[in-house]
Formats: sequence, structure tokens, C-alpha cells
Amino acid sequence: MIFLIIGIVGSIGSGKSFTQLKQGLMYAEERQKQLVLNFPINLDELYIYARTPIIYDIPFGKLLYEFKKFYRIIKYNFFLLLHYLRLCKAPRFRISDPPRMPWIAYLSKTGGISIIYNPGQLEALMIPDSVVLLDEAGILLNSREFANTSKKLLSDLAQSRKDGVDLFWCAQFDDQVDRQFRMLTQFFIHCQSLSSFDKVLKRPKLKYKQIFWFSADVYQRWVADLKVRSDYLKTKFAYAIKCEEGVLSDSDRQLFKVYNSFTRLDTVSSFYNFGNTCSINTIFQQKLPPNYYKDRLSLYRPELDPLSSEYQEHYGYWSKKKNPTHNNSSTFESSSLDKSSLIRRALQISRTKRLNPPLFKSMEPKAIQAWINKHS
Repeated sequence: MIFLIIGIVGSIGSGKSFTQLKQGLMYAEERQKQLVLNFPINLDELYIYARTPIIYDIPFGKLLYEFKKFYRIIKYNFFLLLHYLRLCKAPRFRISDPPRMPWIAYLSKTGGISIIYNPGQLEALMIPDSVVLLDEAGILLNSREFANTSKKLLSDLAQSRKDGVDLFWCAQFDDQVDRQFRMLTQFFIHCQSLSSFDKVLKRPKLKYKQIFWFSADVYQRWVADLKVRSDYLKTKFAYAIKCEEGVLSDSDRQLFKVYNSFTRLDTVSSFYNFGNTCSINTIFQQKLPPNYYKDRLSLYRPELDPLSSEYQEHYGYWSKKKNPTHNNSSTFESSSLDKSSLIRRALQISRTKRLNPPLFKSMEPKAIQAWINKHS
């Protein structure tokens, strides 16, 4: 299948959100698509995870990588010495391994990841050419509220191939979600990971991962047969497409730092500090049709345009100086937007309003932002 709708099911604490995020990142990296989520993540920790080498996936991978890197340094310096003595050519090999997900690292630094939480209008998640991660679908698309399921959302799901959307959704069991949504699912991932109580967290902590992949029709037969479900060998070799199991690696531990598995989605709006709306923070927004969000979101507010100064001022692009009273004329400290993003925004305004732009490359970010505020 080129475009997928995948359901991830399992009991509480079985590693569903972990599996969803890991598989979603892999698909976004492989297909070079943007990432859309309905739960908060730490972009700095995601960047670290994306830059870790693949050797981190095996047990004690971090330790082995350090030994490997140390050996390469010695080898490089040895050949460099021979080169200075004119006994060989200059060494041309890498000391460090390439990153596992360079595309994800690029997205995390350039704003290619959208975090949207809008339970009333889940169709806002269906951004074209993206990998969508829908956590707690059993709550947001509950089977007992099938009459409230948006027809526009079902239309987007049925035509996800045309929009280039890959969707991963999570629930405790498949019957928890709306049947129409469930029947559109092509593959199921069943999580049976083992957890133990952690005295520091005072909550269960994942220790051993065990994940089975099924096609949709085989999964329904497997779930209905209790005898087969309890037979590990028959499940692994006769029913499952593939199985992933083992202790957590160093890369898995780093992935747990990317998101908080104990965050409740019904309180996540306070995390963004602007209520029941959405944060579209993506470099791909310009590729969307005109008025894409205005047509889909009744809660759309112009000040939430991620390129506007109001959005930057209120929702984290700029860190404000310590001042208890809000003032639109107040100055701002260091920017989390890079200079190139400000230049792109300024050039877009100058083209739209047919202005003669100054030389932005020689200007400071604050000066560029002031020009944007003046002409926007």
C-alpha cells in the first residue's frame, strides 16, 4: 500500500503512543512528508532523537558507538600523520555516523511539524501530503457517538490517498472507535509491551516492547479467536505480518523524552495557552489551497496565523521581556524563528503589496520583524 490508515491498539500502558510516534516518524522520514499531531511534543528532544545514529537501536548501542567513534579518531589521526609524511593520501572517511532521520531533524528546526488539538473538528488534522498521528481516537471518535462523526472527516479519510495522507490512530481496542472509521483501516498494530511500576514516576514504566503487525481482515479473525491470541508462536508465525520485540534501546529511551506519555489530552489546551484552537506551525502551509483553514475551522482566528506578528507575540515565536503588563509596543528578546524565515515572510509581504524591499540580509532579525509589523 502506498498510502495507509493504520490503527494501533492495546491495553493501557502497552506502548501505543510510543509505537505511534516511532512509526509516524519513520514514515515521515521515508516519504519526506510533514508531521501532524494532536498531542504536544518537545521539538528539541525530537531533534536530538533524529540526529542519533542507527547503532543506538541495539542494546548498549550508545556505548558501542562511543568505542567505534574512538577507534575512528585514532585511525583518522594515524592516516593523517602518514599523509603529512607523504606516505599516503589524506583520509576521507567519517568519524561520526550519519543521523538516523535527517528529514525529521530538518522539520524540527524549520517548523515543518504541526500540533493541532481541536476535538470538535478533527478534519483540521487532514493536511495534504502529511503523516497524521491521532492519539486517543477511542475518545475523539467513540463508537457510541457515531452520529456526531463529521461527514467531512469521513470524506477526508475515504479520500486520504488523493490528499497524500498517512494516518496512525490509537485506541485501547478496535471496537472503541466508530465502525466507519474502523472499516477504512488497512493495517492494525497490536501492542503487548510489558510495564512495571516505577517508584520515581509513581506510574507504570515500559520495560519490554512486543508489537505485532496484522492486515485488517486477519486482525479481526485473530481478535475473535481467544485460543489463537494466547498462542505466541501461532500469532507470530501464522497471523502477524511482522513482530518487533526486545528490551528498550538507547534510541527508545531518547524517544520517550520527546513526548509526555502522562499528559491528558482533555487538558492539553492549557499547554498551548489558547484554548480550543490549533497551532499550524509548518513550512508547507503555503502549498495548501487558499482559505484552507478558514473553510474548515469555525474557530479560525486571523491572529493565529503562524506568520503574523500577533501569533509570534503570544504563542512562543518570540520570548517577551519580563513585564507583567502586556504592551503591543514592547520589545522582544531572542527569536526562535531563524532569520531566513523572517526574510521569507518579509519578501512575501513585499510581493503581495508591491513594495520595494530593503536588503534584508544585512538587517538584524529585530529590524526585519519591525518592518513586517509595520507593513503587515
